Amino acid sequence: MLLLAVCSIAACAQRRPAESWPEAVRRLEPGAPVAVTDTAGTEVRGKVAAVSDASLTLNVAQESRQFDFKDVRQVRRDGDSLWNGLAIGAGFGLVGAGLPDNRCSGQPLKCDDKQIPERITFFVVATAAGVGIDALKRDRRILYASLPRVTLRIFPAFGPQLKGVSIAIGF
Repeated sequence: MLLLAVCSIAACAQRRPAESWPEAVRRLEPGAPVAVTDTAGTEVRGKVAAVSDASLTLNVAQESRQFDFKDVRQVRRDGDSLWNGLAIGAGFGLVGAGLPDNRCSGQPLKCDDKQIPERITFFVVATAAGVGIDALKRDRRILYASLPRVTLRIFPAFGPQLKGVSIAIGF
């Protein structure tokens, strides 16, 4: 039980998003489904075709789309493999199928053969539920998030009736 709990916790652990492009280059693997948000706020979904120190290339609907790393605001994972849902569901299924029920109390560890199909059914249902729940939950973990860019602009404001300074702060 302790091993199952530790494995479940480890599966739920989440890495912090990369804050520098070189770190993101090490995390992005070719073929991984991602969603890229550019500086204009547009989100593009595709699979990583290539990643370099200067750019990220996605395969989007049979076409290549390249992003300069300076134009990438955020990269999110867009999907999830189902292995962790399968493992968690199978773990719960094994534990549940292995627990004795009221028909076994007071008897030796050997139970009636009629229970074997019920226990197998419970294991299969629990495993399928784990896969189903994992399929419904899309993994949208942030893999890369650029540091916020703050701009400060100062404009003189002079005119016949106007004397001053205009300050603009952008995020």
